[in-house]
Amino acid sequence: MTLAGARLDFARTNALDELVRRRHGAAAPEGLPTKPVRLAILGASTLTHLHAPIRVGGLPRNIWVETYEYDYGQYFAGIA
Repeated sequence: MTLAGARLDFARTNALDELVRRRHGAAAPEGLPTKPVRLAILGASTLTHLHAPIRVGGLPRNIWVETYEYDYGQYFAGIA
């Protein structure tokens, strides 16, 4: 939580996210005062690079964010 509050560049943000995910897995750690948040990231291009910063951004606020992204081009599925 303390490291997430520091100013981190892109590489360090990804490294911190990987470390947290490796330690806790997909489940939220015990003792957080808030419920985990499930967040779907939708867009017209690949947004994979946003997952780690969003998850790390929630940590200093005691928010465990689970991110999801559909495959590329899925937003076209409803257009006929």
